[in-house]
Parts: sequence; structure tokens; C-alpha cells
Amino acid sequence: MHAPHWYDQLTLFFGHFRPWCTLDASTLEPALGNSAVQRLHQRQLANLEKEASHFDEAPTLIGEVGVPFDLDNKALYALPFKGKEDTDVDVPLIDGDRALAHSVDCLDARNLSYTLWLYEPTHSMKWHDGWNMEDLSLFSRTPAARYVALDRDPLNVHFGARGLRAFSRPFCRRLSGVFERAPTFHSATGTFRLEFRADHALHAPTEIFVPEAVQYPDGFVVELSDGEFTLERAPDAVGGYAPIHYTPGPGDYLRIVVIRRAGADPAAGGGCCVQSGDEALLPSKPSTETLLALP
Repeated sequence: MHAPHWYDQLTLFFGHFRPWCTLDASTLEPALGNSAVQRLHQRQLANLEKEASHFDEAPTLIGEVGVPFDLDNKALYALPFKGKEDTDVDVPLIDGDRALAHSVDCLDARNLSYTLWLYEPTHSMKWHDGWNMEDLSLFSRTPAARYVALDRDPLNVHFGARGLRAFSRPFCRRLSGVFERAPTFHSATGTFRLEFRADHALHAPTEIFVPEAVQYPDGFVVELSDGEFTLERAPDAVGGYAPIHYTPGPGDYLRIVVIRRAGADPAAGGGCCVQSGDEALLPSKPSTETLLALP
């Protein structure tokens, strides 16, 4: 396994997230403008992938990636903290969330697997991660946001999370075929898009993990190029997620699965997730829907 680490270097070292400006610390190459910053970071990740050629083409897993949450002189800690009695969704504009979403977007654009740094169950405002005063934990005992309302999270499974919507997003857990391109997720509209070529010799469905309670509390719509899907729902008490199992029809053409928030405008987001020919996609209902049993 090739498991290099990768971070948004300027954000990590200088404590400010600027999506329109960055610098490659190894080459001193600057990037100005949101698109240029994304391209530079994706190029860094592509170069890390190329290093796997020195290890007999070992698969690449970004072994460590994350962002500090004490950005902008610890502006997060000036916000009121949430208690479990705060029942409604309340997510203030937190640069740590935006920075983490940017990093995950870049990883997704390269279709890379990764492990987030870090989960620290003892995180506190005073001691942060408990190591060198770093503050990258995805959990805190003094959270400033509630990402999932109590009626969708009755046991507070998600309470205490930081940056939850940035990393808890739909993803393809098992693909019965070959990616046509990297799947995309647009956080503003909640639109996930998967394109692939099916391998009918694999007698198993494609599986997509959908974090329903986090990203789609009011429901979601599935649109397919063809075929059918089944839906399983985990109770809200264990996280409120919904695995989809998609089985395409016969043939060797491009398969498309799109998931979007119920009631969302398909053209929202400046057409970021709308492709030519999407009018042929059909909103579909699951052929079966089951409730996963509690462990």
C-alpha cells in the first residue's frame, strides 16, 4: 500500500483558508483564483499517485489528510457552544468546514481513497487534540454546530462532529464495472453523479452509500439512465444512512446514477452537475425498500 500524507499547506501552516490563493511549498509555485487552486491541489495529488510506480504499482491511499479547525485566530471558539438540548440544525459559517470540503473535493476529483486525520474523543477547547496543541479533530466535546436535527438523530450519533457535511457525502462503495470518470458531489445542491461502464460478468450490483440524515434530511431523488435499484435504510438511531444497490440493464453503453435532494432544482448550482443528455435520466423508485435491523 502506498500511503502518503497530503494537506492544504497554506491553510495548515498559516491558519487561514483562502480558496483563491495558495502556494506549492515544494516548488514555490503560486496559484491565484479558485479554479487555479483546485488544479494545483489536484496536481499535487496526481503526483503522489505517480510515486506508486516505485512500489510495483501499489494502490494509493492518502494515509493522512485534514484541516485545522482553529483557523482565523481561533474564531470558532468565539461562537457559543452547543448542548444536546439544542435540537435544531445550526451550522455557522466555519472556515474549517469550508477548508475540509475543498480538500475532500480535490480528493474526489482524483477518485482517491483517503483516511481523515483525526478522530480524538477527548478533544476539548483547552487542550484541542491533546498533542502539540494541534486542532484537527473531527469530533469535539465542545461543538459549535449541530449538523443533524434531534428528530433525525435521537441518540445524538452525529452530535459533536466537526466538518460533518464536508466529508459525510454519497460515495460508491462497490462498483460493478469501470469508472468513466471520477464521481462528483456538489455540496451546495447535494447532487451526486456516478458514470461508469458496467461489467456484466460481475454478478453483483453497484453499491452507493447515501448519508441521508446528514445530506438529505427531507429525502432524496434517484435518477437512472436505465436499470433498477433497491434501497436499504438504517434507522436514525444508528446514523440514518441508506445504501443503494443499482443493477443496470443489458448493453455496453454509459450508465449514469444521479442523486439529488428532494425538491431541488436540477439546474441549480450554475449547471455544475447537469450534463447534455440528462433529460433522458428517469426519476426512479426502488424496486424494494427494506429497513436495516439494529445491531
